[in-house]
Amino acid sequence: MGLDRSSVVKPNVAANLNATAGKDLFHNLKADTTTAVRFLPTTHPRGMLFYVTSNHFKLLDPNSDDGKKKIAVGCGKEHGQENRCFFCELTDALKKTGKKAEKKLADDIKVSVRYNAQVLINEKIGEQWVYSKPKLLGLPGGLSQEISQLLANMEQYKQAPFNDIEGGQDLLLTRTGAGFQTRYKSDRSGAQTNLDKVAPGWDADFIEDIYESLGLKVFTYDEQVAIARHTFGDSLDWKALGL
Repeated sequence: MGLDRSSVVKPNVAANLNATAGKDLFHNLKADTTTAVRFLPTTHPRGMLFYVTSNHFKLLDPNSDDGKKKIAVGCGKEHGQENRCFFCELTDALKKTGKKAEKKLADDIKVSVRYNAQVLINEKIGEQWVYSKPKLLGLPGGLSQEISQLLANMEQYKQAPFNDIEGGQDLLLTRTGAGFQTRYKSDRSGAQTNLDKVAPGWDADFIEDIYESLGLKVFTYDEQVAIARHTFGDSLDWKALGL
């Protein structure tokens, strides 16, 4: 269906600061590279640039054919309707035991937060720069906060936001190092361009339901309990953990 332009909203600067082709919908920033990225207009009801996902990993799906399929579970506190998350409770209980194995398990399943935005990647193909189809770019909290600060700076000086259709511009995202030494930084390209002219047809491929595309899976509290019991079984002393 593409983008209904009437649904585009102005980026919410304060909220963003606080929140800190083909079938390949995802793009990862490669080490020791600078990537030119054009943020697309947001349709988030709160004007957020980033769609936040909070997931618990290293769990098994009890409904899979062999029960061994790995599954990521959306944090109940962030995405659920009950304002409860069994895996957050389990993480806290494991940490309190003071045992090394339990602490490691707590680190494995603790909530992992990612900030996701819909972008076009501007890549050099031969002698020309060409924009990709819309992709989802997942970023760490520090970089997303830095990008939100750029947005705030532009608003302060009455400049068009970098994701504006008519007067936006690419951001240059640089990643250096690896592992715990990974560092990110962002900057503006400075070249304002009309998105319709430099990437005609971009809105025809606009991703309307980002959470669905990200595969976010949200379960009730009781369903989370069942997933935990299936994953860890008798390896955990549930009574001692108070769960």
